[in-house]
Amino acid sequence: MFLAPAMIGFLWFYLYPILMTFYMSFFKWTMSMKHTFTGFGNYVFAFTKDPSFWVAVKTTAVYSVISVILSLFFGFILAAMLNRPRKTTGFFRTLYYLPCMVSAGAPMIMIWQWLLGPDGALNHMLGQVGIQGPKWLLASPWTMVSIIVIGLWSLGGMMLIFISGLKGISDDYYEAADIDGAGYFTKTFKITIPLLTPIILYNTIISLVSSLQVFTVVYVLTGTNLNTWALSIYTQMFKVGAYGYAAAQAALLFIVIMALTILVFKTSGKWVFYGDDN
Repeated sequence: MFLAPAMIGFLWFYLYPILMTFYMSFFKWTMSMKHTFTGFGNYVFAFTKDPSFWVAVKTTAVYSVISVILSLFFGFILAAMLNRPRKTTGFFRTLYYLPCMVSAGAPMIMIWQWLLGPDGALNHMLGQVGIQGPKWLLASPWTMVSIIVIGLWSLGGMMLIFISGLKGISDDYYEAADIDGAGYFTKTFKITIPLLTPIILYNTIISLVSSLQVFTVVYVLTGTNLNTWALSIYTQMFKVGAYGYAAAQAALLFIVIMALTILVFKTSGKWVFYGDDN
């Protein structure tokens, strides 16, 4: 009885849409809800006759690789800096986590437009030193750079997860390393990172799934100047009205995310270290 609301919500808002998406992907489905069975026609069209689809896939792949690597790197650096007990530690943890709560909201979108617009604050400051600033949100490759930087703005959640992992590492390891004369970098690469690999695995998967579905910031700030996979789905669905083709692209994205997640899990046994491993 207590599980029923959650189960009904899962079945109706998650499982049914997923199944319906796969079902629609096999039809030529229009805005008038008329549909004609085409089999794998939508998938064939995506792979062979729609160059914009491959542009979206390539853009999303580049963004995901760079975003995941930088997010893990800077998230770990921030966590290491804020893991030590200081009087200002709590303040800076709150400060870095705050963008996670408002990064996708209208106020932050307006701030980024004010900062990175053609006549924005950043270009104004560059102009003061004689540099002609680019169109950060409208011209390649600066659009990609801008979206990656904006994505890094909300690293607070990953930082807190890394901090929780660092708190779980016993001081005994570091004390033994100090006795052996190990330096900072030796302790980082021989103790901290190996014991933190379960957290790295979790953050990698969460960051990967999130980056492959990037949409809101791209759509609001760049329009169609950066064609990502999720934006391509949106365009086909709500602008072109090709529901069946949009569903096929969404199904492909679902399959790619699931396959990459499984791949990361399967390979994790070679690089993830758990405390009870021998």
